[in-house]
Amino acid sequence: MEKFCGALCIVDSDFDRLDGNRLEQNNVIATDAHDLESLICRSSSLRSVLAEFGNTEKIKRFQNKEGRDIRTALLERALVFGRLRWAIRADPEMNSRKIQVPRFVDETSWSINQGGLFRFVAGSSSREKMLKSWMDQLASEDVWHIVRGPDLIEILRIGLKRVLGSLPNTTGRDQILSVLRTGMPLDELKSTELGIGISDWESMNSPYKIYGD
Repeated sequence: MEKFCGALCIVDSDFDRLDGNRLEQNNVIATDAHDLESLICRSSSLRSVLAEFGNTEKIKRFQNKEGRDIRTALLERALVFGRLRWAIRADPEMNSRKIQVPRFVDETSWSINQGGLFRFVAGSSSREKMLKSWMDQLASEDVWHIVRGPDLIEILRIGLKRVLGSLPNTTGRDQILSVLRTGMPLDELKSTELGIGISDWESMNSPYKIYGD
């Protein structure tokens, strides 16, 4: 990075890394996950949300039944939407903005109606097969660059309503995101690619500070 007395811009990677695009601009740093929300969900702050809104017994029961922890289960569910959004991103006939996560997540079982989701987006069996073929291309990619933060948080919110807790309908995504943001330790942020990039920028742009320490 060149020395620059101005501002540091942090942007979401979105699908750039999956498409082979790397950001190479001074004073601009991309997240080392799909977006900032997914980066935070990847951190230990997820435990803060479960402690705040979840039920210990329900969480334990779910994990014993599934044989995996909550983060893994959440990630698997969000991957369905993430892979689909990536597959249709360049197809004008299949707009990912029309996908409403709650419509395809059963809050009584916290399961994804994949068949219904694919049929809704594809509109025909032939296009559904094409969709699945596109999605298979992401099998070996970094999952945290596939999943979208808003999908993760919405799926988590639905899970907390009955399967993982007793979250009231009045508690929305913004409240969950607020707990996620405040629960991420600074040292953990600094260990990410984003955090290291911020530290590098600070060292090259003294006396400007982002962390403030």
